[in-house]
Amino acid sequence: MTDAHLAGLRADGVGYLFAGEDDLDRAMRALREELGIEHFLFEGGGASMAPCCVPGWLMKSA
Repeated sequence: MTDAHLAGLRADGVGYLFAGEDDLDRAMRALREELGIEHFLFEGGGASMAPCCVPGWLMKSA
């Protein structure tokens, strides 16, 4: 993502969080504990979904 795109998101009041595969569990816990977010939507193919299978988190597919 470009800095301009991120600036546009901030201007629109959209928050975002970047996390690598090794930081995904910590990022998801921060979203839940600090912001009260209880539901997550992950989109992508099999390779991008595999890191979302963090132990202790329930993964549902539509």
